[in-house]
Amino acid sequence: METNRILIFATRLDQFYISSEKSELIEFIGATQINRLQKTDVYAFLGEEAGKQCLAVVDLFSRAVYKARTDSRSASLPYFRMANKELEILQADAYLFTRLFYASGWSFFYYLKGVYAKASAFTIEGLALSEHLEAKGAAFLGSRRLLDQLPNLSKILIHQGNAQDGYSLYNGILRALIYKDFTHLPGKWNKHMFDRDEYTRQQGIDNVVISATRLILANTSDDQEKLFYQILFRGIGYIDVSNDHLEVIERFITLKRSYFEHRNEAFLSQLEEFLTLSMDTYFDILKLSVIRNYLALSKIGTICEADQMEIKTNVTRYLNRHLHLLPSEQHLLPLLCKEFKLTNLSQSKAW
Repeated sequence: METNRILIFATRLDQFYISSEKSELIEFIGATQINRLQKTDVYAFLGEEAGKQCLAVVDLFSRAVYKARTDSRSASLPYFRMANKELEILQADAYLFTRLFYASGWSFFYYLKGVYAKASAFTIEGLALSEHLEAKGAAFLGSRRLLDQLPNLSKILIHQGNAQDGYSLYNGILRALIYKDFTHLPGKWNKHMFDRDEYTRQQGIDNVVISATRLILANTSDDQEKLFYQILFRGIGYIDVSNDHLEVIERFITLKRSYFEHRNEAFLSQLEEFLTLSMDTYFDILKLSVIRNYLALSKIGTICEADQMEIKTNVTRYLNRHLHLLPSEQHLLPLLCKEFKLTNLSQSKAW
């Protein structure tokens, strides 16, 4: 498993984790990544000197967002203010480029605060800025607009109470990724942005389905689930991964309900089935994130001790089978062991 995939894996787990514990793997990501930008792309667009100045300010906004996510909004404000001050020093395209991350950062701040109108306004500003910069030569921002900014707008719309438009936007993103049909999305697009990057395209499909599924499960009643899945997949038809996606979603819902209804025998049986589904890396991550939630809950006494042991055994077996570090990645082992300290992962021969 490549280091980058382990970092993505850690991020996904953190999104699903219900414990208040901070993830050391997420802290590692915060120290090594800047908004998933490739420095060479930024330098090619702005020039190396302006690019370095720009990325330094982008990093400040990244730190502000990280502080808001892992600490509190009030703790993040000094970081945001510092980033705002540094932004005003920049000029021309460097200013506009960095303003894009200003918009994303403040959108996230107001999203956490529950002020969705402001979060939406900042996201829309960022979308317009991205489209403007792409037309000026920053084509690499197109995938970020499609895979990050528009899904963020979808989530905001859903939390605002406009679920139909939110899931319709998710549907438009899927159409763009699957069929190169961008007619259901706002703005102008390069239809060929993923022609040489099948991995990112497939990852985008997975991300949309997982994110939308989480929102459907968290914010709807049973009778609404079918309606929102119909909106999500409207007009999609058969795609090479659709059956796998739907099977995981179905098993995920069944597993979730059995657990929270305290039907432990059914839960253990369904967990075993869930772990044996043949999936790609990103659905393996979804499975692990679900399991991590249940392990965290079991730790606080929700599941009896005998069932805890059975879960730990199943999860340890699954981790040992699927997660293998290369020699150059051994430095991540202690962090991964801490993430899964309820299992026997650290004693595994696979590591």
